[in-house]
Amino acid sequence: MRTWNVTVIGILILVSIIYGVWFNFLDSAAYCYLNKEQEICKPIGEALGHNNLYQTWNIIGHIIPSLFLFLYFRKIELLLVSLLISTTIMDSPIWGIMRLVLYENVGLWHCADGNCEPKNGCDVNYEQTFIVSEWMIFYYNPFGFYPVWEDYWPIECSPTSALIFWSLVLRVSIAIVLIGWQETVEKKGKRFSIIKELITIIKNK
Repeated sequence: MRTWNVTVIGILILVSIIYGVWFNFLDSAAYCYLNKEQEICKPIGEALGHNNLYQTWNIIGHIIPSLFLFLYFRKIELLLVSLLISTTIMDSPIWGIMRLVLYENVGLWHCADGNCEPKNGCDVNYEQTFIVSEWMIFYYNPFGFYPVWEDYWPIECSPTSALIFWSLVLRVSIAIVLIGWQETVEKKGKRFSIIKELITIIKNK
């Protein structure tokens, strides 16, 4: 039985988009309060213990819908592709657009005066922006080796804009290759298992 058909792909994309958009909604949220008559807003990640805790929960959360697909269809490839699609949606410009639309006082950020050169180690002088294009040019620069988060994760000075951009390209590419590879094998009437296929490739080297 072939894994990929219109129904399966439709379910996978729908589940991934729903979760990715839902998490974009949560990730864009901010806790706002008045301090001496001045409104102060803290991003949800900061309110929940910064990236060391928040991003770990984020990753686990993306596995949940993928796991349901795996348990239903009993194929690890569905889990992998769902995880790739879900995290791609989460890290796509949809996040920034939702942040501006839903939370008008929070805004986005980019390099002040267009200067993204890190100072004092990894520190970049960020400034707030409410223009999506400014944020996208800063955040998804494929040749930008400056950090785009003030609260680095998982290692110091990361992620950079280049890492985010190319990781999105890589995730989409892997999903397409995996679907195409599995479809090619199963069209020949053979059973496809990514684990067995990789073991075979390693043994033949």
